[in-house]
Amino acid sequence: MSDAPKTLTEKLEYLDNLEWQLSKRNRTLFDTRESILAPVQEALTNMEAEYAPEIDALKDQIATITEQVKFDAVAQFEKDGTKETTTRMKLVRIQQSGTTWDTKGLDAIASEVPAILRFRREGTFYAKFGAPKT
Repeated sequence: MSDAPKTLTEKLEYLDNLEWQLSKRNRTLFDTRESILAPVQEALTNMEAEYAPEIDALKDQIATITEQVKFDAVAQFEKDGTKETTTRMKLVRIQQSGTTWDTKGLDAIASEVPAILRFRREGTFYAKFGAPKT
């Protein structure tokens, strides 16, 4: 093992050479994979294009019927109080969205009616990861 790098400079050069060999081998693998997959990808693209009009039409129909079902379910609820309608495979349930308050308005009123402040709840701080802004 007398050929092993000994100095820091030799080790850096050896590391650079190893990384270059790895990059070259990965590039060869990528190019080979691409040449093998190209006809398959072309066939898949053609197949997707063939089915796209039918799939798009079905998605449009689903979106339209979904909105109609939601509208009819709310109308049914308002008419007779029915909160759930089910079929063998589907369920539509009426739910009330959360209550919201005008925070700025309530803050203004709080100076006149401080008792309402006991009902105020503020969120807690939390950390969230993300990419740095460039």
